[in-house]
Amino acid sequence: MTDSQASPQGVDLSAFSWLSEGVGTALVAYSLAVDEDNLGSLLTGDAALTDPQISLANELVELRKHIAENFAELPTNQVLGFIVSQLGGDGRTVARSWRMRTVGAEVDSPTTDPVDGPLMELALEAYPALLLPRDEELYPGMRWMLPINAVRVLLAHPKAQEFREAVLADSLLGSVFAEESEQPEARRQLFRSTGQGGSPQLSMLASTLISYAWRRLQGGPVNPGRFAAEVLLALQLARAAFTKKPEKTTARVAFAGVLLPPQTQFKVGPALMRAVTDKDREYAPESLRAQLTGTNPSGETTIINYDGDVLLEYRLNYRAKVVRSEELPGDWPSDMLPPPELAQMVTRLRFSLMLAVDRDSRAQLVQTWNYIEDPLSAGPNISWNDPRQGTGIMPMLLTQDEVAAWEKWYGRLTDPAAKLDLALSRILRAIAERREPSDVLIDSVIAWENVFGTQQGEPTFRVTMCIAKLLEENTEARAGLRDTLAKIYGLRSKVVHGNRNLKQEEYPLCFEAMEIAIRMIRTLAADRTDILALPDGARRSEKLLLDG
Repeated sequence: MTDSQASPQGVDLSAFSWLSEGVGTALVAYSLAVDEDNLGSLLTGDAALTDPQISLANELVELRKHIAENFAELPTNQVLGFIVSQLGGDGRTVARSWRMRTVGAEVDSPTTDPVDGPLMELALEAYPALLLPRDEELYPGMRWMLPINAVRVLLAHPKAQEFREAVLADSLLGSVFAEESEQPEARRQLFRSTGQGGSPQLSMLASTLISYAWRRLQGGPVNPGRFAAEVLLALQLARAAFTKKPEKTTARVAFAGVLLPPQTQFKVGPALMRAVTDKDREYAPESLRAQLTGTNPSGETTIINYDGDVLLEYRLNYRAKVVRSEELPGDWPSDMLPPPELAQMVTRLRFSLMLAVDRDSRAQLVQTWNYIEDPLSAGPNISWNDPRQGTGIMPMLLTQDEVAAWEKWYGRLTDPAAKLDLALSRILRAIAERREPSDVLIDSVIAWENVFGTQQGEPTFRVTMCIAKLLEENTEARAGLRDTLAKIYGLRSKVVHGNRNLKQEEYPLCFEAMEIAIRMIRTLAADRTDILALPDGARRSEKLLLDG
């Protein structure tokens, strides 16, 4: 780059290029009030500059000299990042003042609410600092944290105090974020239906809402107006959480193991099953950014991502409440946990896929990460599981017929099989998580007992008789299967009660117990929903044994 690059208007354009290298093209485009796609024509002199842009170019020439003379020993990007987020005499950050000179009036407050106004101004003042390139040395693996320059703006800006005063004066929010007393008994906890909690902190409220809005917009087009609107929506969602009419927030659960056919998605009750997008992947931990390649018997290669290729998107009521210390429950409030329906969906989706796909290798859907949007969370509400810790994942690209079968089997497992989630989850553990044959054996027999177990009479006899009658048609085959089941039961008892360790030649019985459990669920869900509809193992076993 040359030190001087004059435009047809006699302006030194190299100052814009210098600024771009220091703070990134997004912030330069913001300051000049142009689209980032059109910035190049300004930097090369192919587009005419407005008078405010010319004034800014001349100011940048002087700023470059000043930095070279006084801060030559410091990295230019750090110096510029600090300068553009400094508050000027007009009460705005330097970068926002530059933009206001080039664009004039920016965004009007959509409401007259005394809380909305200062919050929106804080969002617009922090916005330029959010555009600064992320310094990975300062924020390794922490891309969701607000950068330090944005934090400085939110702490030092006069609108911060105005926002806090407006919150305390608000009839709803004031009671939630009232200043804490020095007395321990006055301390309170803020619980949310996302399963998170903590003390209500008014000093962090603005930065929390702004950080949440910025996360929401990652991976898509963004501008100051859209960002300010997203921040106000975050406040609206938080407000509604403390009322009797909460609004919805979104939970995302990502899975690895299979790929959906292109442009395929389907409904799962009130939720949506779809492919993971690049924007979704922004929520996945860096440690999961790896791939697995598999080749089927036909020689076709499929590549899956450990950070997920299939995603369940679920909308849930976002609720919050404040509880005083003397009223704190011993356990987490049950009404402040994610709905159990979400976990049930995950279990049934995983199991129904296994039943739907008939291939040489078993289809597996492994949960990898989940994220619940929470505007009152200081950071992203993310948890994850590394699929590489599981067993036997074979990458698969599903066909449309297999997806249709998946939907069908999911429906079969949803209503009549509602009380069999323990059996389903134990079988899934045996398939995807257990490495020791003894664990596979124990989980599988627990699944048997969940379906047909009872405290009445001799449970082993009843469970094995029911499974044998369910899975085999004629008397001889039933007797043979029941002998095998009894042998497995006896082996399980020896392992559980510590009589001895498994012998290697007994390993096949452990995995046969698992296959029998899968066949049992498949047969019940496909042919005997009348049995599944019964409330417990005693009634299910009784009906099956008395039939015919």
